[in-house]
Amino acid sequence: MPSPYSTDESERYLPGARYPAVCAAKIQEDRAGFTLHLPLLLSRAGGNVYARDLHALDTAAVALYPSRPIFLLKPATDALGSPPEFHRLSRDSLARAWNVPLSVFDRQAAPASP
Repeated sequence: MPSPYSTDESERYLPGARYPAVCAAKIQEDRAGFTLHLPLLLSRAGGNVYARDLHALDTAAVALYPSRPIFLLKPATDALGSPPEFHRLSRDSLARAWNVPLSVFDRQAAPASP
């Protein structure tokens, strides 16, 4: 059944179900707006690397590119169709938010250039 909690038309919910805190947090994030990332993955221009925001599970992806800046791409507003904006993120803020040591981002070497 379509979810009444988000503008994301693909989100579903089970009426009467109790959602754990982690699910409620994801719903709150969706309320702030979301961006479909598939078109970005298909675009190979500019040498950018796009990854889905998986929070603390992204530590490996962040470590792969230690010298590259990190941005979050999200809509300007929660309105459906709102244009996306890039927001620069800092590694120390990510480490605090994800409750991991900053050193976790230094554990992997950057991939070799093709």
